[in-house]
Amino acid sequence: PSPPCPRASPRRTGPRAAAKMLHVTAPAALARVIEAAARLARVKINATVDDAAVPTLTAHTGTVTGARATLHYLCGLNPASELMGRTLMEEAQVDSWLELALCEGLLPPPPPPP
Repeated sequence: PSPPCPRASPRRTGPRAAAKMLHVTAPAALARVIEAAARLARVKINATVDDAAVPTLTAHTGTVTGARATLHYLCGLNPASELMGRTLMEEAQVDSWLELALCEGLLPPPPPPP
C-alpha cells in the first residue's frame, strides 16, 4: 500500500518579493529540477547537492523543507513567470500536479513534523 498523500495546499502569506539569495540543499536529481524551476522563475539560487538531505530552501525570511514546498516557493517568487498559474484554478491545477508527482514517487516525501 502506498503512503497517504498530503491534502493541504501551501498558502500565500505575503508579497511575492524576490529574496536576496536563496540556498537550496537537495539530492542530485531533485537539485536539477529545482535549478530548472529557478531558471524559469528567473530566481538566482545557490544549490548544494547532498543525496542524504531532505530538500531544504533557506531564504533571509526563513526555511522551507520538502520538495513540493521548495518548488512552490520558487515558482511563486516571480508572478510574471506564471509558473503557478494565472488564475486560482490554474494554481490549483499546478498544486494537483505537484501532489501527483509526490504520490507517484517522483518527488521525495515531505519531512515529518518536528
